[in-house]
Amino acid sequence: IFETAMLELARLQTPQAEQELARVLQHPGMPNRKMAARALGMFDSPLTIATLIDALGDKDKWVRFFANRSLVNLSGQDGPDCNWLGEDKAKIIEGIGYWKTWQAAQTTGGAPKEPNDSDNQSDSNDTTPEQK
Repeated sequence: IFETAMLELARLQTPQAEQELARVLQHPGMPNRKMAARALGMFDSPLTIATLIDALGDKDKWVRFFANRSLVNLSGQDGPDCNWLGEDKAKIIEGIGYWKTWQAAQTTGGAPKEPNDSDNQSDSNDTTPEQK
């Protein structure tokens, strides 16, 4: 029932519905937060993008999975090569960096960028893709 309610709330496409879904996703005590992450994939707004990117660092692997899935849906990008259901913190941090770079390109009017292999290799200065 809760899953259906989340999806129906998203279908309303109102700012209030978006804010309520974001609130559910951000509250660690709320049940079925993964469905809020999934439902937010129906909203293409800066609030939703930021909320979903924040959720990528969540302790709940299913919240991470559905947040990434929603970002893939909203962005049209393939997304990072990351197992969001896994526990590899380095890969998760790398995946979050991918989406933050994509988000920055959206807010600055730049074209979305698919990272190439050189973006994923660290050099002797340990610079992030944003610093290159």
